[in-house]
Amino acid sequence: MPPYKHDMKFVSVLFWSLVICVDLLAATTDSLLAIYTSAQNPQEKHQISLALAERYLLQHQVDAALELAEESIRLIEGSGSQSQLAASYLILGRSLIRNNQFNESDSVLDYALGVVSEQERDLSVQLYLTKFENDLRRGVPKEGLEDLQVARSLIGPDSLGISMAEYCTKYGIYLLFQTQLLESLNWLLRAKELASAQHFELWQSINHNLATIYIEIGAYDKALQVVQENERLARQEQAPYRELFSLFTIATAFEMKEQYDSVKIICRRAERLKESAQISTSFGYIYFQLGLAYLAEEKLDSALEAFRAGIDLSEQQQERKELGECHYGMSLAYLKGDDLESAQFHAEKAQDLLFYYIDDLNFHHAEIHARQQNFERAYAIMNQGYLEQKAQSQAPSSFRIIETLLTNQFKQEKEKADLQYKRSLERQIFYGALLFLFLASLTLLFVLYFQAKSKRRLSRLNKELQVKNQDLTHFAYITSHDLKEPIRNINSFAGLINASLKRNQVDITRFQEYLGFIMSSSKTSYQIIDSLRTYTNLANDEIKYSQVPIGEAWQTVEEDCKNAFQERNGELHFSNPDQIGAVYFSAPMLGLILRNLVRNGLIHNEAKIPMVKVSLEEKGDKIVFKVSDNGKGIDPRFHQQIFQPFATLANKSITQSSGLGLAICKSILEKTGNSIWMESEKGKGSHFYFSVKKKKT
Repeated sequence: MPPYKHDMKFVSVLFWSLVICVDLLAATTDSLLAIYTSAQNPQEKHQISLALAERYLLQHQVDAALELAEESIRLIEGSGSQSQLAASYLILGRSLIRNNQFNESDSVLDYALGVVSEQERDLSVQLYLTKFENDLRRGVPKEGLEDLQVARSLIGPDSLGISMAEYCTKYGIYLLFQTQLLESLNWLLRAKELASAQHFELWQSINHNLATIYIEIGAYDKALQVVQENERLARQEQAPYRELFSLFTIATAFEMKEQYDSVKIICRRAERLKESAQISTSFGYIYFQLGLAYLAEEKLDSALEAFRAGIDLSEQQQERKELGECHYGMSLAYLKGDDLESAQFHAEKAQDLLFYYIDDLNFHHAEIHARQQNFERAYAIMNQGYLEQKAQSQAPSSFRIIETLLTNQFKQEKEKADLQYKRSLERQIFYGALLFLFLASLTLLFVLYFQAKSKRRLSRLNKELQVKNQDLTHFAYITSHDLKEPIRNINSFAGLINASLKRNQVDITRFQEYLGFIMSSSKTSYQIIDSLRTYTNLANDEIKYSQVPIGEAWQTVEEDCKNAFQERNGELHFSNPDQIGAVYFSAPMLGLILRNLVRNGLIHNEAKIPMVKVSLEEKGDKIVFKVSDNGKGIDPRFHQQIFQPFATLANKSITQSSGLGLAICKSILEKTGNSIWMESEKGKGSHFYFSVKKKKT
């Protein structure tokens, strides 16, 4: 008898019978209950009970699932095999995890591994993968890695099956907990290629963790897209447990986007779902997000109340990760309220509990010691955090991920082009063989003709690929170079602050100046990364055309640029003398082009009162937009250079420009069959022109 409950009989859940009974699983809960009640044969009734247990587990009705498991074991007790018993313990272990009974689940799964036969490799794989999930929840990731390694050895050479997809998912989760984002992303994307939405639980897990990575690298809209798909599928499958986990990630994405009202709305939705479905697994994380939202709004009492609720619930459910996060939140709140002793207490609790790396935790802990005048301890903590980061990688993971995504994009294009050529060549050879049966001489001529044509096509494809590869090499080099510039500035000014602190020379005015440079360089880094995403997506995004009202488009641009012009005491004017009502284009793309050109005219303008004028003129079937500024102008030698990616004529850290604005405009217009050009002389301002169609032709 396993050590879970000495007075309880265990369920014999037939692992492979769930596969046989796919139709049962697809049925509704009510219809399964009706069949279960009327069934007479013990084996038949046992199989139906398995389907019901799975259904209840999906709906997070854990008590009902455990009750059916107990009934199932009574039905086959004495007649079932050891493998059947092991399979039943697998379902029981999963149910106990859902019920936050992690130690009991671990005992049950170990017992199952002791009775499973060597021939049941698939069942053994499932047991080890479930143990891995339990290991993470118990806070022992090292044991989880060992269980993953055993599971991989059992899978063997089958690299395309669903077991491999599950292994890739679990290993990606392990790497994510180790903050190895690039490797985790690769494993999760591989898992998604092997699985499909029909594997509901697996698909949910993959999307959930992909969303977590997207949040880490700042792709918040992409994260919301993936996790909202999960939420929709969870409601469709009536799976409140998965719906709750989707809300966890949605709240995180809104938190990172600083949309705190949305965070609180999602947290309240999660609380209602918790009350209605009686699910509290990992719910400490919702209290953590709610507390952070209140903290950002300077509502310290509300934040502390949320974090305390998270600590109480997480302690009750023995959830180490969520408990550590809520202690970290408490420390943040107490530090903001200048209660340094309480802040240090909770920070130490967080560091003891969190077995993965939080970017700000070391810095936060060091700040507490520094404000307590314990500078030696603060330095030791910061140095430890620096060494940990350096051990992981010499470059920020988000930059490495961007580079990998770019490389993969061009690699896929090359593979696609090669495949198209291969298929085309195969068809040509096939037709040539048919013609050879009728007329050998003509066949020879056709083969030579098609081969020559194929060579020309292959040559053209190779040239296109060479151009793309050259663009990629140039792109990666410039990206690396331009991203280093603001980071080098941040590092330099942080070093100056550090040196002043070491000499006890605290000059608030100078520190504010240094911090201004650091914030400016940070904004520049963000602009480069955000513009890079826009630029790389242009090649694949499909442009949707419509009749775009000029007035509405300009109103949106004017509103977006309003604050920037007010800060510079600048003027923005719009002129439409021909009263042009609309143009045939993409509304978002037209807005993007106008914003980039208007901001370009403001950013690179050193006039005392910067002025940007936008006017329209009708020429034939085209509408020409003219964006003029009273800046210092551009030497004709640089007129082509400024349209290149990352090319700017001033330091990016000063202008906070990514160097991609004009390149994005050119890419959009050339993709749509339009054009952009400029007129400028040094010292006489600049005039940018672009044309679009007036109406659909």
